[in-house]
Amino acid sequence: MFLKGVAVVVLFFISLSSLWSQTNSGGDGETRKLNDINVDGKILMGNHGYQNMACSLIHGLRDFTYQINTEFEQLDGFDNLNYSGRNSGYAECTAEINVNDYWKIIPQFEGGNKTLGMFDNSAYSCEKRNFIGGRLRNEYKPAPARWSFDLFCLNYNEELVEKTTGTGSAENFTKSGYQLNMEYIWSASNKVGVSLNGEYVDYDEEYEDDYSYSSEFYGTFKITEFIMLTVSPKILINKDKTDYLYFRGGASTVGIKYLSLEINYQYDNRSYDPALFLNENRYARIRYDVDPSVVHRTEVKCNFQVNNAISGFFNLENLGITLHSFFEKNDNYYNYDLDGDNLVYIEEMPANLLNGGADFVTKFSIATHKFGIEVAYNFYRYLKDESESERNITYKPEHTLKASVVYENRFFEISLENLFRTEVYERIDSNEKLESKLEGVLSFYVKVSESLHLYGKVDNLYDETLLYRYGYPEQGRFYSAGLRIAL
Repeated sequence: MFLKGVAVVVLFFISLSSLWSQTNSGGDGETRKLNDINVDGKILMGNHGYQNMACSLIHGLRDFTYQINTEFEQLDGFDNLNYSGRNSGYAECTAEINVNDYWKIIPQFEGGNKTLGMFDNSAYSCEKRNFIGGRLRNEYKPAPARWSFDLFCLNYNEELVEKTTGTGSAENFTKSGYQLNMEYIWSASNKVGVSLNGEYVDYDEEYEDDYSYSSEFYGTFKITEFIMLTVSPKILINKDKTDYLYFRGGASTVGIKYLSLEINYQYDNRSYDPALFLNENRYARIRYDVDPSVVHRTEVKCNFQVNNAISGFFNLENLGITLHSFFEKNDNYYNYDLDGDNLVYIEEMPANLLNGGADFVTKFSIATHKFGIEVAYNFYRYLKDESESERNITYKPEHTLKASVVYENRFFEISLENLFRTEVYERIDSNEKLESKLEGVLSFYVKVSESLHLYGKVDNLYDETLLYRYGYPEQGRFYSAGLRIAL
């Protein structure tokens, strides 16, 4: 019903917008420009009963613009839709109201649902999730001062459906908050500001609610011709744990051709976010009694960038190399473990994390043929306390390598994306590991016209037996094709 309602709303707005544009455009070219309508739709179908439909509508008026985005996806899976399939729906409506030249009001409403079949789970047949909420943002930007005020409220619902009864008990929580930013800019490299934030999470009656409030003061100053300094003390109150005073600061280079260097330090209190846990994990049992983390993080980054260095038959649009590293000390790291029903949940433990990596990106063309290459490598090492030496950090590969290549000409575009991840532990107290994986995605667009594209994709190109979690196998090589219409 939700998805049908979304479709009806989208069609209604498209029809209404078209009528508005036609009745208000007349013969005035400028008026027609102020009533522009852009519609972008995509339909894909594939094996395993895969269907994906997405639509985006943007309607621009003189002082008012709105955008509607919807998406529906379904995958039947392996043996039975109730156990191994998945389907999801999402709808979002955003408006932008220009009160005057400086003041802008941006309301947003969104909602979605998702059902995940639980293959080979002895207790549950599927996991159901949905959310709905809204956000109201105000932006006021006269020079040199500016401010913004943001209010939001989102309600989340999760339900595990029992295999024997076909019913389940739903758990709800509501996340709401505000953010007020005020900033004064007197040059491109010098500014000061204050950020006030508050967040409240309302759980079911059996759990104690969470809240946190903070006031952060920051300043960015150019102290020499090539060095910029940022300092930001913060006062923070968290219901569960707080040291009250926190800090972040850093230094970076400016005005040096091709090269930039940056070093940052952060001492912060990170609140537990149950909504983020649901977004990042499938087949999960959510916890509501998780304390915040106090972290010390030092980060170093070096970037080399060249733009439009060569032009002609061979054109080098850009070439960039980034080296980055960070060390983080976390007194309450959110590790993952599995319960007796093979559901993932958070298990807290102190841990230190060392990361190093390198990114390479380039875009170039030969005559009318365009190419793009991206490579990203990351190394992670978790340094545990002696008290935790026998316990594993789970679902975190030590090495990841991502590489993609894109080719484009006037008629079509083809891309190949690869991701390699080394083996990971699945249980905190077991040395059993999930094997390393190589994933590949091959996709292509055929440009029939400016407004019509044919689209095709092959997921799991190398036909790996993908297991992100034991008991929940992913599909094998997976084909889909369809079309995209942009008006």
